[in-house]
Amino acid sequence: MKVLFIQNFWHEHLGTMCLSSVLKSRGHSVSVAIGKDYFQLGDRIKNFSPDLVCFSCTTGEHVWSLDIASKVKRIVNVPIVFGGPHPTYMPKIIQEGCVDYVCIGEGEGAIADLVAKLERGEDASVIANIMAKKGTNLIRNAVRPLIENLDAMPFPDRTIYYDEYRAIKDNPVKHFMAGRGCLFDCNYCYNHQWKQLYSGKGHILRYHSPDYCIDEILNVKKCYPLGTVVFEDDTFSSNRKWLMEFLEKYRVSVRVPFACNVHAATVTEEIAVALGRSGCFRVNMGVESGNDKLRHMVLNKNVADEQIIKAAERLHRNKIKVLTNNMLGLPGETLKDAYETVKLNIRIKTDYPWCSILQPYPNTKIEEYVRRSNNINLLRNKKFHNTFFEDSVLTQPDIKEIVNLQKLFYIAVRAPSLFPVIKMLIRLPLKRVYHFAFLITFAYRYMRCHRMTPIQMFLFSIRNRELYGDA
Repeated sequence: MKVLFIQNFWHEHLGTMCLSSVLKSRGHSVSVAIGKDYFQLGDRIKNFSPDLVCFSCTTGEHVWSLDIASKVKRIVNVPIVFGGPHPTYMPKIIQEGCVDYVCIGEGEGAIADLVAKLERGEDASVIANIMAKKGTNLIRNAVRPLIENLDAMPFPDRTIYYDEYRAIKDNPVKHFMAGRGCLFDCNYCYNHQWKQLYSGKGHILRYHSPDYCIDEILNVKKCYPLGTVVFEDDTFSSNRKWLMEFLEKYRVSVRVPFACNVHAATVTEEIAVALGRSGCFRVNMGVESGNDKLRHMVLNKNVADEQIIKAAERLHRNKIKVLTNNMLGLPGETLKDAYETVKLNIRIKTDYPWCSILQPYPNTKIEEYVRRSNNINLLRNKKFHNTFFEDSVLTQPDIKEIVNLQKLFYIAVRAPSLFPVIKMLIRLPLKRVYHFAFLITFAYRYMRCHRMTPIQMFLFSIRNRELYGDA
């Protein structure tokens, strides 16, 4: 079978690479088509002549995926499967005419079984993790247990990107995952639903062995340009025993600067020292809000100001840059509350302040909170964007000024002397100015925190302008 994945961003997608490695191990052909519209994608789709087309999408991005899928369906009448976060939590997307199957949850076993059934002309509506159309009926099957032994999986198949897209291959920034799952239960995330989906089906948080991870990275280092390793794990620092063993092996064997995500509550002095010694140059750490009440009561982000401050001090002491994840536009947030988020970032000397606008995605706890709140309306006629940076779908006091502040957040934190001026500016109708300032600071932050050259950043921005252009 010939399986084609379609996406609209110039970036290696770890999920796609994992699925491709499983399919290729079973003798199937796999390719990826990248483009923002059918004009860019059409020839590649026709030339590959797929037997199955796959889309992996998040909420917001699913709108683009449905549009392209409907056009694909008219040109090459083959089955189309949707997977990823949005279809997993909103599987009713299968009711769209262009969608034949939905993959719910972990996809390796499901996609392998689906392709095998289609190849043999057998009933594909009985596969675990798959939701299917059968006549006028929708068939939803239970999920299979989580993959416990991640080392049994082949390395992600990077050739589907690197053999076809030189710009991705030549980018010295390469992405990896040491494990899967997250232990936390923040209200703005779907993780609580993931835990319900897989209740009794295995451990939520799992890791590859340190040796597996080291071997994968060394294999990439041997074959492709590798100047920066980025670990995409949500909770890279959660398992101290695993982390300490991995970091020592990484320090000795790999010796490539890397970045990872940490939770402030897990950043002890011992871990900060080990991260610094092994080559960690930057961490992402969630602050979300500088207002302790909003962080705990609204977001269920159970980390205290003191833990954030101590973690930042330990990381800086070990010469590790800190990128903080922040949100503005929280339900019930006032402009004064938003200023507290800026002030906390200034206090901990954030190197790379990252700030989004809260999106209360459907079926999350934060959406439930909004629906129960007084004086806050969720604008159902406004579509979710495929970025976190465009606008708010909430109507509440101060929301326009807060959205403007988000655009100038980087400047306010990195140049605190300008913060009083920014407080006045955000009250003015200067949307284009705010948008331009955000794009410039976004690109600069991205370049610095990924250790890219200005030319590399320029090329990356041009290729991904359909994503970041409406940021």
